[in-house]
Amino acid sequence: MPIDVVAIEQWKRVRTDRDDLSGNVKIRLFLLGGHVTQEHNEISKQVGILGSELLILFALRRSGSASELRPTDLLKSLLVPSATMARHLNQLEKLKLVKRRNNPNDRRGYLFKLTLRGMQVADKALEISHKTSVIDTALSSFTKKEKAALDQMLAKLLSKADAPR
Repeated sequence: MPIDVVAIEQWKRVRTDRDDLSGNVKIRLFLLGGHVTQEHNEISKQVGILGSELLILFALRRSGSASELRPTDLLKSLLVPSATMARHLNQLEKLKLVKRRNNPNDRRGYLFKLTLRGMQVADKALEISHKTSVIDTALSSFTKKEKAALDQMLAKLLSKADAPR
C-alpha cells in the first residue's frame, strides 16, 4: 500500500473524530516535496554544486541572460538567510558560475549575473531534471487539462499560504 494511504489510514484510526481532507493534502504535499528535494539535490551533485547554489543559478537563469540581480532580490525569491546567500554567491563566483560587479545605484552593494558557464550549468541541470524527474514521469500520465487544473489549484493553495495572516 502506498505510504500516503498508510499514513492517512493510520490517522483515521487514531483520530476517529476527524475527517481531515486538508491533512491528507498536507501528507501528500510533504511526500511530493521530499521527492522534489531529493531529485534537486541529486541533480546539483551531478553538476558539481550544492542544491542551494543551484537554486541561485536557477533564479538568475529565469531572470534572463542579460539580467543582473542584487543579493536582496535573490533573498526574496529563495527565502534563505543573508549570510547563507553571501556564502553561496562567493562560492559560485569562485567557480566562475556568476560574475559580481559594483551596483552603480548603491556604492555598498553588488549585482550578480550568470556567466556563460553558469548558464550552461543551469541549463544542464534543467535537462537532467526533465529526463529523470519522477514528478515529470508521473505528470506524463495526466491530460493537458488535468495538468492545468492541478497547476491552478496548487497556485491558489500557495497564494493563500503566502498571504499575510
